[in-house]
Amino acid sequence: MDIFSHTFSGLAIGATAIHFTNKGFRYNSILVLTCGIAAFFPDLDVISQWSGFDDSFGKWFDLKDSGKIIYHQKRWYSHHALFHSLLMACSFTGLVFIFFKLFSRKEKFLKVFMSNKVFLIAVFGAYLT
Repeated sequence: MDIFSHTFSGLAIGATAIHFTNKGFRYNSILVLTCGIAAFFPDLDVISQWSGFDDSFGKWFDLKDSGKIIYHQKRWYSHHALFHSLLMACSFTGLVFIFFKLFSRKEKFLKVFMSNKVFLIAVFGAYLT
């Protein structure tokens, strides 16, 4: 799958999840958009295939190998490594939960989780696609 089909899969998961919520248009729009971003995020490292990667990021980070070599090797920061792991799926979903908690200052963690569990499950599923 390429980056576009991952993104559309995440959007589809978000569109399916809005049928299990009744929180209004704004909430549902954010849900679909976040699921699209969650599905897109693991393939963000595809920028190392970009023709200008070595002249920009390669120089900034003083990379010894070209982006195409890094993309295909088995390093922790290569494609299908860290960003394609269950750890990052949990971390990404945790960051989304932290944003929910920040915007609902006075509510307790469990109440924030329970009121947004469909959202968080959808984001986790979208990341795993």
